[in-house]
Amino acid sequence: MYACPFSSGYRSYYLTLVASDSLNENETIIVINVKDVNDMPPSFPQQVYERTMDEELAVPFPIMQVVFFSTYNSGGAG
Repeated sequence: MYACPFSSGYRSYYLTLVASDSLNENETIIVINVKDVNDMPPSFPQQVYERTMDEELAVPFPIMQVVFFSTYNSGGAG
């Protein structure tokens, strides 16, 4: 997924998640909602996030939590 920068507001991104084993494949849609509250770009500690898990996990099951930060200047520098 690639996104163009936006200056403010709310934007949704739709990802297609494909899960497969050696015989079968299935897909679903993941929706990521981003609300820009301070006009600063987010920064992630990693470029790629990857997760492998057993297909027999009970659902619903949290797959991953990604934490990012946005540098915010409180206004002291001029």
